[in-house]
Amino acid sequence: MKACLEVYAHYIDLGGLFHVTKKQLELEEDFKKTGLTAVLGMGSTPGTMNVMAGYAASGREMIAFSEPIGAAEAFYCIHSEPVQFAKSFKDKGIKNASIKLSLPAEFEERISFLASVGFATEEPVKAAGYEVNPLKTMVSVVNRYLERYDGSQDGDLNDCDVLRAVVTGTKDGVEKEVAVECVIRTSEKWGFMAGALDTGVPPSIVVQMICNGQITERGSLGAEMCVPPIPYFKELAKRQMPVYCVEKTPFSSSDFMQLNREMYKPK
Repeated sequence: MKACLEVYAHYIDLGGLFHVTKKQLELEEDFKKTGLTAVLGMGSTPGTMNVMAGYAASGREMIAFSEPIGAAEAFYCIHSEPVQFAKSFKDKGIKNASIKLSLPAEFEERISFLASVGFATEEPVKAAGYEVNPLKTMVSVVNRYLERYDGSQDGDLNDCDVLRAVVTGTKDGVEKEVAVECVIRTSEKWGFMAGALDTGVPPSIVVQMICNGQITERGSLGAEMCVPPIPYFKELAKRQMPVYCVEKTPFSSSDFMQLNREMYKPK
């Protein structure tokens, strides 16, 4: 690696196992400064195994959402929930918390293109003699686009949000998965897009809950620690945002035995 640095050549090897690889990683900045690439361990394993792990860890996955969304690709994104959950569920032994976002593929491609050509930066650029902020300009244009968006082309708003929380863990010695989902469509009553409805209405509900004494906790809290779920879900339902819950619990051997007896018992 050092010889490659001296003669300004790229570098690749079949892997230095654990200890040598650690030493090799210390040369990362030297290769960056010289504009060179060093690929460490590019055989079978390490190598192909690393590429496979990189693909698997990209965070993208196909998720079967409720209709009308259906199957859609989702990816990791930075958001508030993980940092809130880490504190809120610490006593329950939380191990992992993450959030994924799914957008229409065409919309994601367009935004990615704009970001790649420089619209994701706040470094000012000159346009017609004026300095403008590329990021704020893009956000303003996108917001205007969303306000005018009508995928059905029939003159009416027609969009959908699906919110889903999936929690897996062990309770009373039994593994469980609980999925809670809310499907939001364009508001026929108020003419709001789904995103405006499910973002703007919740604060109103919670403020009323604080005022009428349904929320009594004090301090700086995430909603998961102070908002009573069932009353809140009922208020959402009143506003065209129904919430559904599915709980999965694997059968134990005794469950299968009982099921077998029920299925084959004499009629």
